[in-house]
Amino acid sequence: MGCPITGSTQLVWFITGTSCVGSLSFAYFHEYSCFVAPTRSGFGHELALSALRRGDKVIATAPARSMSQLDDLRTEGAETIEFDVTAPIDTIRHVAAKAVGVYSKVDVIVNNAGTLPGMPVTH
Repeated sequence: MGCPITGSTQLVWFITGTSCVGSLSFAYFHEYSCFVAPTRSGFGHELALSALRRGDKVIATAPARSMSQLDDLRTEGAETIEFDVTAPIDTIRHVAAKAVGVYSKVDVIVNNAGTLPGMPVTH
């Protein structure tokens, strides 16, 4: 069974801001393509930098208003795509297809958007 959005069977891990399916260990990945959303700061940004420095390919994402925060990731070799995780499903499908087109596949998807109880919700 493939990814419900892209249909790809190349999915290795799916990680969300509040849960993880599988085990996240980039120590065993090499030259995988990683889609990380969002990557403007915090965990997503650091994960993207770590993957790039290991030699993996990264598709970094941020909403339009935050794309300039990806400049250092671009300098390190990341491809960037404008993406707001609150977008309608048709927009998400379009972004997913665009992401697959960057490296012809997406091996790792990191959904870093999430909140914990008691945390303020921002938009």
